[in-house]
Amino acid sequence: MLNEFIEINPMLKALGCDLGESHPSFKRCPKKKGFIIFLDQTGHIEDVDIPAFGLESVYRWQKGKKDPAFPVFNARAFFEVTCDPSLIPTCVSVALKEKDTKKSKKKVEASSQAEHIEKRNIDEHKLQAFIAGCSDLWKEDLTLIGRSLNELPFELLRVLEEAEEKPESFMAFKDLVKRAGLCHPEKFCEEARKIFINKLLDTGKKEFAEGLFALKKKGKKGRGKEHGRDFLYLLTIKDWDKPEYGKERFPPYHSIFQSWMARIFEQHGNESCKPIGKKDAFGLDMAGAEDHYDDVNAAGLGQIKLFAANEDIPCLKRYGLEGVDLFPAGRNARETGRKSLEYILDQQREGTTWRSLRKYENRNAVAFAYCTRLTNAKVIQIFDDDDISGQDNIYISEEATKTALKTLEGIVGIEPAAEIVIGIIAALDKGNVKVLASRRYPLTRYISGAVRWQKGCVNIPDVVLPWLQKKDNLIRGALSVYPTRVIWLLNSAWRQNGEMITRKKVPISKRFISSDALDFLFESDGTIRDRVDAGLENIVEKSVQTLIMAKLTTVINQSRKGEKLKFNNSVYLHMLPTLYGLLLYKKGIRKEAYMKEEVFYLGRFFAVVDKLHIQYSLDVRNGEVPVRLIGNDHVSLALQNPLEAFISLGHRLEHPYISWAKRVSPDTIPRRAAKNCLKDIAALTNRLTGTEIPNEIDNAGKAKLILGYLSYGAKDEEAEQDNSNIDSEYNNKEGKDHE
Repeated sequence: MLNEFIEINPMLKALGCDLGESHPSFKRCPKKKGFIIFLDQTGHIEDVDIPAFGLESVYRWQKGKKDPAFPVFNARAFFEVTCDPSLIPTCVSVALKEKDTKKSKKKVEASSQAEHIEKRNIDEHKLQAFIAGCSDLWKEDLTLIGRSLNELPFELLRVLEEAEEKPESFMAFKDLVKRAGLCHPEKFCEEARKIFINKLLDTGKKEFAEGLFALKKKGKKGRGKEHGRDFLYLLTIKDWDKPEYGKERFPPYHSIFQSWMARIFEQHGNESCKPIGKKDAFGLDMAGAEDHYDDVNAAGLGQIKLFAANEDIPCLKRYGLEGVDLFPAGRNARETGRKSLEYILDQQREGTTWRSLRKYENRNAVAFAYCTRLTNAKVIQIFDDDDISGQDNIYISEEATKTALKTLEGIVGIEPAAEIVIGIIAALDKGNVKVLASRRYPLTRYISGAVRWQKGCVNIPDVVLPWLQKKDNLIRGALSVYPTRVIWLLNSAWRQNGEMITRKKVPISKRFISSDALDFLFESDGTIRDRVDAGLENIVEKSVQTLIMAKLTTVINQSRKGEKLKFNNSVYLHMLPTLYGLLLYKKGIRKEAYMKEEVFYLGRFFAVVDKLHIQYSLDVRNGEVPVRLIGNDHVSLALQNPLEAFISLGHRLEHPYISWAKRVSPDTIPRRAAKNCLKDIAALTNRLTGTEIPNEIDNAGKAKLILGYLSYGAKDEEAEQDNSNIDSEYNNKEGKDHE
């Protein structure tokens, strides 16, 4: 992985990208919940509050996970609940379930002050009794916390004081260090707990309840992991705005002041590692190759090591391969790679140069991309995006795709050598990552890949699926699909009720990997033919019954009165027809051609027969519509032998369904619907009998047949003003889990 980002570095510099000045130990905090702790002049805790900003924007000094940190340190909840969870005091259990933290405040305002005080005293008494039976989680961490308060701050201060020029806000930081040095770890812990308890009793906020109590979780390993999470604690002072701190005053964690700190730390690091004249594996000076190099915080990947031959990496330790002689990398090489990595995977550039793939895999993984001739271009947007179902999907239309690519198309003529660098990185062992894919494509190929992908997404007819309300969007038909979600869907399996079968929220199959998404997007259709065939075979086999049931649920619920059919509707279900059309497109099969084929019309024939069966049931069976209709009952046979299915259905159709449609009472709704069905059945029968229906069918034919089945009635559905099939109660939870 180090190779990739060392090569990227000169390209980024040539573009004028600001790679910044920093030290590997001075890095952004991870994205976690946290609290601000205000210290007074005597080293006591003045107050604790919930930050109004994300602590991931704050930098802290920390070499490794088990080392002290400043001005932000990690710690677990104060107590572990060892009793039955049902015995947790009401004030705690209510807060842990609270979603609207303002709700508890309204309760206090509505009640009298006397009642509130009395209730608070009762809650405090119960809470203290409950705490007495809990385990102290901070006890074993006090030594590390003490070093974060009393040792590390002074080490950092000595480095910063060597700087020739200091900002005025340095005085506020210096005062913070002094106050932290006055803290006694045990007293610090005691004061923090007391404030947390009072805040919980006064506000009822969930954050304070979580900071106080943790339930031990089975199956977790590692310090803090068995309790689910740890928290960040930012140390600062309230009186940073005092006049004696200068005219340009900032709190010690302000970005302007921290940028100065980063510059001083880098200068100090460079001075302590002089060149030795020997080359490392990358052709750079080998100075620092034998030194410990701090972990790097990479957005989407967590803390990683930039030197592969590190003794802390289990896969290397098992085989005794650790050591700098295996693949020497000096400080210069690792600094070069680190700065490139931190720039590309900066939290602020998510959606521009990188995108997390965590929701598609059971590990941390990211896709990254950038243009060699243009900064801040959203080149990763063609690969994946947060907008899963809205109008911002760049593949929703040809115009949307052109708009998304407009900036890049503008420089094709100006910069003919422009390229797109795109890759995928995944976390493996602790601290170790692997480059799963790394590609370079000419800009013209990048653009043509996106254009062809959009054409593949619309390579289907309009289809009938259950309507789905998603936030402000009403989803009626098929949804466009991004390359990352294609891999997700190709590995998916579906139950007939619309539920996706998953393990730990991801598909069970691993047949297709993330790097396949790059091939499907950019490689020629001939290159990926085998994988397209395998994907089509897999997805048709695993999803065909689900799509049939989705169509039936829609038409039956629109027709029947009373209780509706239950179906797990989801945005991913609405991507399945698109995937069918996309894979057909990759095989060179266009909808203008396959929508004229006999297997497509055979699918429509099954659908219109189902509609006739529904009208028959509404009239003859008093609205009792069966789920198993004669049309869909023959689809399974048609997926094996289309000709036999067509002949068999013709025999079953004549009586009683055709005969009923001819004799049903005139001027009734069933009569008008039956008349339309008879007309369509006659037209489709004439068309199909005039062709040679095959007695065998391949996977592409199966996809065409299902798309034909789904397409019948789509135009009629668009004309309807009301649809009773918008799911609310039965919407799949998958939308919440994966979006």
